Amino acid sequence: IVNIISNMEDPINFDDVFINESKEITRKLARIMKNSSSKSDGSLFVILYSIDGQNFIGLIKMDPDSGIEVLDDLTIQVREDMLPSKRERLHKAAFIICKDDYVENDTHLFVLDRQKSNDEGAKFFLDTFLDSKILPTDDNLTVAYQKELVRILKEELPPESFMEFNKRFKRRLSTGAHFTLEEDFPPLLRDLLPENNQDQDLDNLCLNIQNSLLKKYPGEVTGFTPVVEKINNSVYQSNDRSIKVEIAADAEADLYQKRFLDDGTFILTVYPDAGMDEIK
Repeated sequence: IVNIISNMEDPINFDDVFINESKEITRKLARIMKNSSSKSDGSLFVILYSIDGQNFIGLIKMDPDSGIEVLDDLTIQVREDMLPSKRERLHKAAFIICKDDYVENDTHLFVLDRQKSNDEGAKFFLDTFLDSKILPTDDNLTVAYQKELVRILKEELPPESFMEFNKRFKRRLSTGAHFTLEEDFPPLLRDLLPENNQDQDLDNLCLNIQNSLLKKYPGEVTGFTPVVEKINNSVYQSNDRSIKVEIAADAEADLYQKRFLDDGTFILTVYPDAGMDEIK
């Protein structure tokens, strides 16, 4: 990409540079796909375009499809490996801002990677092919903090205490007020720790959380403004998945009570004001 950009002002050599680099980019993607579990094929388009005087380079991968061609004698034939129709959704694309200098952790790449699962894109496209990381935003940190704190604290706290922490944390996020790891996390946790550990220094735990987040989101991850729409509902499920209880993150706290007993019994009490009814 840098080689393409550095030759933009060279009208004699630019076309050759652009074509050669586009071929090498395509070969790289092909090599990566062959060494991955991906079974898809496709065509890669490398596009140079301009919007309001700003140059961009687009990398668009389009998966093949089958199509019907109407011949001159009005007979039809099926053509394999055609480009998808306009009704098909684009699965993988990268749009790169052309700059003279690139600064680390400065946004210059926008990526679309649509998979069957809406959770995360394929790692080989973003990490291996584009050699890029996602910068932290309020949206993705709201999601990441919930996942990371669940992963770490579920092993540190008994079920009843973990459930109480999760409730406190989601209520804190629901306020929409700026959250910082150093200031807002310890008060939510400290009195839920075993009595003999309540005075312990939580700096190492905060550092572990920060380092884990930095592996995925390089940049400032210790503070963010929660995005309320990204707060997960609380979900409780039996080991065999035959029983599932879901409580909305914004459910009024005085409408229900939930707790775990020492023997593992889970008790959910829903009060009359909730107006519970069987819907299925």
